Amino acid sequence: AWSFTHSKKDVCEQTPQNVFYIHEILKSNHAALFINMIRDPRDVMISQKKKWKRKFLGSKNIPLFETIRSWVNYHPITIAKLWNSSIDASKISSAQVLNVKFEELLMSPEKIIGDVSKHCGITFEEGMLDVPIIGSSSGKDSISRGIDSSRSQSWKTGGLNSAELWFCERICKSNMTVNDYTLNSSTPNYILIAFYFLLFPVKIFLALLFNLHRMNNIIDTLKRRLK
Repeated sequence: AWSFTHSKKDVCEQTPQNVFYIHEILKSNHAALFINMIRDPRDVMISQKKKWKRKFLGSKNIPLFETIRSWVNYHPITIAKLWNSSIDASKISSAQVLNVKFEELLMSPEKIIGDVSKHCGITFEEGMLDVPIIGSSSGKDSISRGIDSSRSQSWKTGGLNSAELWFCERICKSNMTVNDYTLNSSTPNYILIAFYFLLFPVKIFLALLFNLHRMNNIIDTLKRRLK
């Protein structure tokens, strides 16, 4: 549900899954504007792999169930397919959809946030760059503020094994190329690849169990996100 708070005239609803329902949202709200963030799938994979650790990195109020659900949800095939499907879903020729690359935001925050402000019809202010550095799955929340450029291309410093990189680049190759993400193309550990293949049906089954309460239509959800 959307709600107006603090007497603001603009409503911002941050739900990544909305990218799969852009057409439906536009039909019900012709004035809706979308900002779709695109990030290197390898960095996305690291983030999802470590997401379960958020409870111990500053978000102590996260329920134990959500911590377990985050761990269950991670599998390199699942995350790669989700990224691929979300990129495909965002390929909509509409002035109401603005695609923003995460890496460009970190490198040129003033320019990119200025573009986002223009897209939304609001005035850019310097204070928009003064954001808290929290919510990372790779480190503890910081008291610092601002745009942390070190979060760009973090996969290069480790966090994914050769099999995870192989799955990611094999599944996402086409969309990675279109978005100018250079492929690593290193030789994978084939024993690890076999392990992930064997683990995949188990993780899918557990993920369904832990996410049933979040899905109104299981078949439609799977078709949109894991095609």
